[in-house]
Amino acid sequence: MSIIQQARDFVNRLLHPSDPRRCPRCHRAMTKKNGTRPVTFRDLDGVRTERFQNWWCHLCRRSYYVEDPRRAKGAHYTRRVQRKGLDLYHHLGGSLRGVAECLRSEINPGTERSVIWDPLLREKELPGLRAPLSHTSLWHWLQKAGGKARHKEREGGWRGVVRFSGALVADGTGVVIKGVRMPLHLIGDAVSRVGMRIQRLPEESELAIRGQFRALLTWWGLTVEEVKVLISDGASWYQAALDWVLRQARQQRSIFHLWRNILPSIRAYGVQEGEEVAKQFIAEVKAVWNAASLASAQAEWLALQARWGAVSALQEVLALIERTLTEAMLHTKGLVRGMGRTSNVAERFFRRYKQRVARMGCFMSPGGCDNFNAAWMVYIDMEPYQVRRERKKHYRYPGLCPLEVGGAPIQGLTWLDLLEV
Repeated sequence: MSIIQQARDFVNRLLHPSDPRRCPRCHRAMTKKNGTRPVTFRDLDGVRTERFQNWWCHLCRRSYYVEDPRRAKGAHYTRRVQRKGLDLYHHLGGSLRGVAECLRSEINPGTERSVIWDPLLREKELPGLRAPLSHTSLWHWLQKAGGKARHKEREGGWRGVVRFSGALVADGTGVVIKGVRMPLHLIGDAVSRVGMRIQRLPEESELAIRGQFRALLTWWGLTVEEVKVLISDGASWYQAALDWVLRQARQQRSIFHLWRNILPSIRAYGVQEGEEVAKQFIAEVKAVWNAASLASAQAEWLALQARWGAVSALQEVLALIERTLTEAMLHTKGLVRGMGRTSNVAERFFRRYKQRVARMGCFMSPGGCDNFNAAWMVYIDMEPYQVRRERKKHYRYPGLCPLEVGGAPIQGLTWLDLLEV
């Protein structure tokens, strides 16, 4: 069963709970009421005590109670508190302590920051029951959600969820765990921008990267023949992945990484000859990489070489552009419809990811990092692109999330539904 269908079943169980008279073990209605029990509800609108009905099954000779949709079984806080806490942390960032403080202030009116929000609370009588919500509780909720996401990955819950475009994008970065920097690797769909696999690696090597691509094909139910293009930087392990795993795919060099490789040399040249001269060179390089076809790019390259070929400070830059021109313009060949020319999936993922991981240093461990990675992948794949227009930023799919762009039927679902929080 796909992760989308599991989420729909979860929502249906919350909206349409089962008959409390039917025993959850034998599924028979040979039951009776068996007294009540007090339950403390720690919800967004305060802390209160309610009495819930217990039941007795004549066939099983055992008591049972039906789970309340508002609160998970055994949880101290309602689903609304957990879901709001996780969503605030993932969406707005900040620290776990800051999010927990805001939630405590909302649950316990008249305390902490709630007085800042509503000054009239000072004249009201404070309730006797308080919720001692801690940042560690938020961390445990996050770990539990991430554990569910990892379990769904291993069970193949992502198979058939999206229409694979045929182009993969891969990139890596580093995450610091208790002072030790560890490589983090991401693979995604280059067209729909769905993050398909995020994993912390013991080391960044050809063997580890090849293993990531093999696991991706297995978990998402893809074949080697379906992968036509791999967008990446010029690292040797990606060439090894193409040689050993993605044997029929072609590599496209990411324009983002090519700019990052040549800009230091251009800036150094600008310091010597002037900023205007460096800007002119950058404009002509853009004309090469922005060309509509490989033939046009080659013509622009010849003009660039004729004008700047005699400048010794730019020889390495010109050599890199010439060496990677065919791979940089692969997106103009039409191998995959709608394919981009850079690693936009990875940059969108890593930019906000690092802000949140940096604030969790006291909690971070290899296992905790893996759980957070799995939960973050679900969140970013379900996060819709901004609808409002900006002067210098263009959103290609306003109002749609990557999974919707990939064709997943997620109408009415949220990222926390997929994690069954």
